[in-house]
Amino acid sequence: MRCPCRWANWSCTHGNHQLTQLFGPDAAEPETLHVQDWSTEHWTSPPQVHRLNDYDHFGHPLYQRPTLDGRLHWASTETSTEYAGHIEGALTAGLRAAQAVLNGQASANRR
Repeated sequence: MRCPCRWANWSCTHGNHQLTQLFGPDAAEPETLHVQDWSTEHWTSPPQVHRLNDYDHFGHPLYQRPTLDGRLHWASTETSTEYAGHIEGALTAGLRAAQAVLNGQASANRR
C-alpha cells in the first residue's frame, strides 16, 4: 500500500500498528489515512503561541473556580495544573471539571 500521508517522515507501518492495537485487526489496512499536523494550522497554532514562554498563569486557582453560583465550570488546558498548554492538560481539566459538577450534584441531592 502506498503511503497516503503527506508527511515524508510519517511511518504508516507504525500508525497502522497503533490503529490495530486500538481498534483491532480490521484497522490494520485502512482505505485512507489522514494525518493532521495541527502545529501548521493558522487557527490552532498561531505564531505567538510558539513564542510563548510564560506559562505562570496556566493552572491558576482562579481559573478553576466555578462561577454563576456553581453552574459554570471552566475546563481548558489553561486551567489545568498539569500539562497546561497541551492536550493532556485539556483532558485533565475536563476530568476535574466533570468531577466538580458531579460532586456538586451529589451535594445538592443531599440537601
